[in-house]
Amino acid sequence: MAKRILVVDDEEILRSALMRYLDFLGYKQEAGYEITARGTAQEGLDFYRQEKPDMIFSDYDTGTGITGLDFLEAIRETGDKETGFCLMSGMLNDKNPEAVERVKSELGAHYLAKPFDLDDFEEICRKCLGEPPKP
Repeated sequence: MAKRILVVDDEEILRSALMRYLDFLGYKQEAGYEITARGTAQEGLDFYRQEKPDMIFSDYDTGTGITGLDFLEAIRETGDKETGFCLMSGMLNDKNPEAVERVKSELGAHYLAKPFDLDDFEEICRKCLGEPPKP
């Protein structure tokens, strides 16, 4: 069964870039991975409820409805501590450092401050998904 990766961001260009980078790293369909993207945290939560992805990368502010943090909390409230989750934000560090700490400690997720280094993104992928198969 394929490992599922979900990318959630309201900016199409960032969703596409992250999906391409995941593919570049080796997390591609022919290696047993399925990458899906959604534009809002609510769409991501709906996808989670139906498909149960193995790893989720979500922006904090997806423009409408719930935030990425709400999305993460909803997943953890189901008792799911296994799904890897990385919250990404360009504003949470400065505006709410307590929330960042809560994401990492209490909610057991990863956090990337935008703009982030692709090496940090890759490290989180490897921690949560393991090494992709070599071609």
